[in-house]
Amino acid sequence: MRLVDIITRLDTICKKYDKYDVDKQRDTAAASAADDPFARFYSEFKSNVDDALQKSEAAVAEQNRAAAVAMFAEVKRLSREELEARNDLVYALKDRIESIPDGTPGPPKQTVGWAAFASKTGIRIDLPSVAMFGDIIQLNFVQDEGLDYIAEGLDTLKDMARAMDEEMDKQVGVLDEMDEKTDRAASDLKSTNVRLKDTLNKLPILYGSFVSAEVESQLLP
Repeated sequence: MRLVDIITRLDTICKKYDKYDVDKQRDTAAASAADDPFARFYSEFKSNVDDALQKSEAAVAEQNRAAAVAMFAEVKRLSREELEARNDLVYALKDRIESIPDGTPGPPKQTVGWAAFASKTGIRIDLPSVAMFGDIIQLNFVQDEGLDYIAEGLDTLKDMARAMDEEMDKQVGVLDEMDEKTDRAASDLKSTNVRLKDTLNKLPILYGSFVSAEVESQLLP
């Protein structure tokens, strides 16, 4: 078989199994989401959450207590106070975005049809105005949806941090109990060794006394 045939066949096999390549599929999804800010943000946020979960599972399985504490600290990164402060910043940013003038006449009011809206504002209703108004509403909706998603993500991270703290507290108790049992076993072993050594030291004395008694009994008439 020629080299060209081998390369062609190899390319065919690789293309056939591309759908099983996780890294390549992730790159393809990221490339397709390049023009969609929400999809790009969602993909990046999901990847960060997956990484945090993997690190958390590795920390739970870690036998070394110091290493586990360091790994949990890397997963948590921020304290509860810092997470709450950032959550407040997100809500403040949301309020600032909602306060940006976008051409709409203040807060929405309940009106009956477009006639009531036109009579109160003096705006002439035509198709371009309706289209522009619809675009503005859609833009506000997308902004609100994005901010709600960010706030939900922060709440999820805060719950994850709280759960990790609780799990870490449980692990600390288990490790302390293991240390206590190890110390107790070492102390018992040390006491046993002392008693065994004392017994071994007394064996020659007991053996000598037994031999002397046997000899004396044989010498007596």
